[in-house]
Amino acid sequence: MHAETIGLDFVMSMAKWRGFGGTTDHWGRSLESMTLMAALAEATSRVKIWATMHANVHNPAVAAKMFTTLQDISGGRAGMNIVNGSYAGEFEQFGEWDPKLSHEDRYRMTELWTEAITRLWSEDSVTLRTPYFDLVGCESRPHPAVRLTIINAGRSEDARRFQARYADGAFLSAESLDEMRMLSADVHERAKAAGRVCRTYSMLTVVQDETDDLAAEKVRAWGAGLDREALAHMRSTWGIPEDQARAWAEGAGGEAAFQTPYVARPIWSRSGRTATPGSAPSAPSSDICLVLDATDQV
Repeated sequence: MHAETIGLDFVMSMAKWRGFGGTTDHWGRSLESMTLMAALAEATSRVKIWATMHANVHNPAVAAKMFTTLQDISGGRAGMNIVNGSYAGEFEQFGEWDPKLSHEDRYRMTELWTEAITRLWSEDSVTLRTPYFDLVGCESRPHPAVRLTIINAGRSEDARRFQARYADGAFLSAESLDEMRMLSADVHERAKAAGRVCRTYSMLTVVQDETDDLAAEKVRAWGAGLDREALAHMRSTWGIPEDQARAWAEGAGGEAAFQTPYVARPIWSRSGRTATPGSAPSAPSSDICLVLDATDQV
């Protein structure tokens, strides 16, 4: 697989159950994360394999068994990206969205869900009664031979608290590099206070070409095709009133098409491995997650 050839540390797939429509049917077609990553685990040998799991959809006993299986298939390379749902419409369509749960409630549920899974990975029998699910003498064997990596994507106060207590890695987004540095430092400080280490990742979209000017032109060309209807729908699913979401989408700049707070435009060598010095912004956190939207070889 190309990810191994170029030396990427991990491959992670999102879990998406419904797209945002528009002229592009944005994210309307997607593959299920666990099944996809199990296939990639068999097709690779080195790169880490991280799948996404919605705590609000999957019972922890089912999820624990699924990820133990993925860990066995991959030879200890599996990771779990734990999320709890941001787009209500994804889950309303199959009855798995509780509008009475606040954002804080969803993270409290996720904490208990994560505790249940980690116990099932290490204990012979688990009994745990919660407002969200119950486990009674629940068994899940075999246990993973190697502990799985736990990841979480989020930037809210609730998310950063969860990341510091439970996650090995945090995916963060921000409106500026300064905010990204602040969020990253906050997660590191919280984790240190808890006697833990949590790495942080900043999400960048790489758009490449032979020169910076050509890459910038590519950004402008792609931005001209911005699907404003899909962007408006996305914003409205965050709970923003529809008229405000539509007004924002109508005034959005072309770079909003990239789904990340900022866009990197480095010049890459023909080997596909080394960036020209000074061509990319400095990383605002411990690690860089390159979200590859370009079809070019990186």
